[in-house]
Amino acid sequence: MARQTKKTQEEDLSFEQALARLEELVESLDSDELPLEDLVRRYGEGMNLLKHCQGQLENARQRIETIGAELGEGNGEAEGEESDDGAALAPGHHDDEIRLF
Repeated sequence: MARQTKKTQEEDLSFEQALARLEELVESLDSDELPLEDLVRRYGEGMNLLKHCQGQLENARQRIETIGAELGEGNGEAEGEESDDGAALAPGHHDDEIRLF
């Protein structure tokens, strides 16, 4: 039951909160002072947080693609598009790389 509660707590975290906790865990895993059992427990928590963050990133990517598709349909882009570096893309081709920063 404690495991389900922990899982629910992780699911309630924002991406930023989960990432901050993951960074804390990585720092603590680098410490030579923790007993093996604590290291294993924190590793498991970190893997769950990583999965949570990856899921949130995937959801964001899908939402961005949906927004882009909706905007692309409504603005009459029939000839072609330009990639972020200004190079022309073939009609119907989309630059699938997402850059958040």
